[in-house]
Amino acid sequence: MLHENIEPTFREGLTDNWYYIPPHTRLSLVNYFMHGLHPGGFIEAVLTNDLHRCVAIADHANIEALQIIVQWIQSHAPLDSWGTKEKIEAWCDELSEDRKEFVRRVEEKEIWKALKNENTSTI
Repeated sequence: MLHENIEPTFREGLTDNWYYIPPHTRLSLVNYFMHGLHPGGFIEAVLTNDLHRCVAIADHANIEALQIIVQWIQSHAPLDSWGTKEKIEAWCDELSEDRKEFVRRVEEKEIWKALKNENTSTI
């Protein structure tokens, strides 16, 4: 099941930059960070800082949003979740304590928003 209400938490502090990331890429980011699903080739290339591969395989929408995607990852993604293929593999491991802690924090923020009756939007 997708975490449909995490978008506001993901984009805190970025004004509206999250919305400049193409919807299919936002979904890939949510699935990777929240569920540990292996990212596609483009997202993996971004996460491993492989600019050459990134540009070679990106679709038109992701080429235009590449700077925003990278800025979002640098600003919001846990350091243990990107940088090398080994970090990506460890993040995708279902027993990853780092991912479990990240998911717990995101879900906790969303629960508090719901309890306060704050508006949470979906992806």
